[in-house]
Amino acid sequence: MNAQTGRPLSGDAHLNQSIINILTTPVGTRVLRRDYGSHLFNLIDSPLDGILVSNIRKETAIAINKWEPRLKIERVYVLEAGNGFIEVGIEGVNLESSTFFRSGRVRLG
Repeated sequence: MNAQTGRPLSGDAHLNQSIINILTTPVGTRVLRRDYGSHLFNLIDSPLDGILVSNIRKETAIAINKWEPRLKIERVYVLEAGNGFIEVGIEGVNLESSTFFRSGRVRLG
């Protein structure tokens, strides 16, 4: 179901919505499922360097691998980071359809 319109949602659009939800939910904020989400918000104000980029990729992959079984991640892109925000993109295989998947831009902050 589309979170904004309430209409049915399927395929890559549903997968993309799920990824956005996972990555934009800070761990510890969801009642009755405290471990749901990602630790990306902890990285938003970190110094912008190679370590930050590596940590963004790592935390993105950990969260998606834990909470989204329909996607086999092949690559995580850090599209932008700085001044209180992070923006990532993900490529992989949609395991439901066995097709290539590319997420939309996921922005936090």
